[in-house]
Formats: sequence, C-alpha cells, structure tokens
Amino acid sequence: MKRWCKPGKLRIVFLAPVYLYASQNGGCATTKPTVLAAEEITKTLSGNTVKAVDQEVYAFVGADGSLKGLNVASGAKTGTWRVTTNDLVCASWNTAQGPVENCAQMTYLGKNVYAWGDKQLNVVKGNAKNL
Repeated sequence: MKRWCKPGKLRIVFLAPVYLYASQNGGCATTKPTVLAAEEITKTLSGNTVKAVDQEVYAFVGADGSLKGLNVASGAKTGTWRVTTNDLVCASWNTAQGPVENCAQMTYLGKNVYAWGDKQLNVVKGNAKNL
C-alpha cells in the first residue's frame, strides 16, 4: 500500500477535507488526493448517486443537470448541478427562500471517497435510492 507521507508524521495539507482524511488514516493518506477536472467530474457523477460518508444523505446526479436529494432525517429536495469552466462542481438546491447554490472543487481521496468542499462523499453507481 503506497503512502504519500511517512508513517508517524502528519503532513499539514491546506485543503480541509484532505487533512481530515489524512487524520483519520493515522496521519497518512493511502492515495495522493487528486483534484478532478471537469471531464472527469462529469464522467464520475452523471447518472450516479452520491452519499454523504457520515450521514444518511443521498443525491441522484442526473446527466441532464438535475439533482434529486434525500436526507433521511428531513426529507426530499430537488435542484440542479453543473461543472464550471474552472473545474468546480456547483449544486443548487431549491429551498423555501429560493435556490441556494454552493460550488467547490471535487477531490478524489481514495477508496471511493471524494471531497466536495468540507463534505466527504461516496459515489454509488446508478440511482441507488430510486430518487
């Protein structure tokens, strides 16, 4: 198993999700984190479900730019998603106050764990929750 820092040493990384991942793995990530480019983001997300690593929160990412979300604790949501020309993933969720959009880089951390902003996600093939 390749490590990108020496065991017993904690390498400080400025991306919060990467730092959190390294901290949870004894100070070293087993795979060097990779920031995804627009084409790879689209290929990874389109037609698949993302799930929050630490919560029962799911979102189906439609190839047509639609989002269908499910937070088991609070219910369903709809929205849209897009990838910007500078490789950011933007998700816009419909709320009572109107659409709320968040944009962030998407980083592959290894072992099917991705970071999007301060959130860690797994990608599940297809519409895993029939959203």
